[in-house]
Amino acid sequence: MGVNPDKVLSDVRPEWAFWFSDSFIARNIYEIAKEIEKLDEEGFKYHVNKNKKDISNWIRYVLEDKWLADRLDHITDKEKYLNTINKRIRHLEKKQIVVNELVYFSKQLQKKIGENLHVFLSLVFILLVLTLSITVYFTYKSSQEIDVLSMELKDLNNKNMLYQDYILKLLYRNTQLLEQQPQGESFVSNITEQIINVTSKIKFYESFAPADYLPQEKIHVYGNSIVLDVKDAQWSKFTSTGSMIPVFDENANAVQVLPKSPDDISIGDIIAFMQDREIIIHRVVDTGTDEQGVYYITKGDNNILADTEKVRFEQIEGKVIAVIY
Repeated sequence: MGVNPDKVLSDVRPEWAFWFSDSFIARNIYEIAKEIEKLDEEGFKYHVNKNKKDISNWIRYVLEDKWLADRLDHITDKEKYLNTINKRIRHLEKKQIVVNELVYFSKQLQKKIGENLHVFLSLVFILLVLTLSITVYFTYKSSQEIDVLSMELKDLNNKNMLYQDYILKLLYRNTQLLEQQPQGESFVSNITEQIINVTSKIKFYESFAPADYLPQEKIHVYGNSIVLDVKDAQWSKFTSTGSMIPVFDENANAVQVLPKSPDDISIGDIIAFMQDREIIIHRVVDTGTDEQGVYYITKGDNNILADTEKVRFEQIEGKVIAVIY
């Protein structure tokens, strides 16, 4: 989303503070949430209604948190409005901690790289070889007939094992050089284990079209309008992630419905689900059952690999049935 947690969570300059109708002046998002909680319904409606979006506009243009502002634009209920802000605050606080840890890790990594430059170059070479191998494979795949492609996809698990063997051979060639350095042997062992863990989890999936949902008799086309006869339909807007290109990008709109049971979700369907306090919209590429029940494997059409986390039915916010460009 590209938002700066420090900017959203810190005080703004005095001239950019938000003035509430009761003359309270909010300098940050914490004070915004605190004042909304104290406002009565009339005071809240003064700033948030169908015609006024005072608070979300302030968040969009002053705090520069477009993600939060876009969601608040469609909420007029005070409790839901406040809950959305508080969830965003907790998410950004966690993100702020992660950013600080990454900065510290980056400094430590730079120090290690300076001390073991030849080790770093060897690792870069290995990663480049792996990247080149995957790139060559997908270039070749795109030029084949669909039936040939289907047969090759079934054999990819064996190819993944070959990738692992190839990487281990490259690591072995550099072992003697690395072992001459302090802690070289343990460094090789750790890197080898990490690469094996990553490559062993690679799995490729075939792509399927969504299951038919809306019959022709429920699509009514008139001279100047189109009516979709869909019960409990919801409007959906996409964020700019690029993971579902070319099916849709941030400028497209969609119609979605809330599935009532796991049977309403099929391989090929595009679903919106909650993950790490964010809404993700990806395609279902596989399903299965484990000790927790039914789960779904999802993947962005523009992503090389499937998502790593299983999606449960309880996480699903909607199923896309139409995309409008």
